[in-house]
Amino acid sequence: MDRRIKRICQRDPWLSGPRIIAEIPELEVSARTVQRRLVEAKLYSRRPAKKPLVSERNRRARLEFAQRHLNWTVQDWRKILFSDETRYKIFNSDGMRRVRRPVNTRFQPKYTIPTIKHGRGSVFLWGCFSWSGIGPLFFLEWNRSIALHRRDYGLIGVLGHTPKCYVALC
Repeated sequence: MDRRIKRICQRDPWLSGPRIIAEIPELEVSARTVQRRLVEAKLYSRRPAKKPLVSERNRRARLEFAQRHLNWTVQDWRKILFSDETRYKIFNSDGMRRVRRPVNTRFQPKYTIPTIKHGRGSVFLWGCFSWSGIGPLFFLEWNRSIALHRRDYGLIGVLGHTPKCYVALC
């Protein structure tokens, strides 16, 4: 029975003890017993790592960007302004889930929660840096268009989602 519990957990590491019991109707043990069996199998309950969701299309765009700029000189890079933005939720938390995973597997995609930027009830932070140094940090309300900020501050061009690379109008 222990192997079956372990197999179910490996198939779906997001299942809780009671949900594993529900998968095995003939199993007449407590959720705590299931949890102990999983710990004995070195499948510990952990908070999953959160990683930005990067689509296949975005991966290709990043690789293409890197290949296109592989031979750039320091002089070329001095003309670039790098920027990024991030969101902070104000009103409610995103909740916390737990995952059972083997040791040293924290960042394997099976055990992570993909994060996506943007949402309601949030504040954006936008900042940049270049060869010349660190640029300003802007606090932007979600209901104000980010595109307007980009236009207002004279920034053009964008590559994919993150990281963003803007060419400054110098």
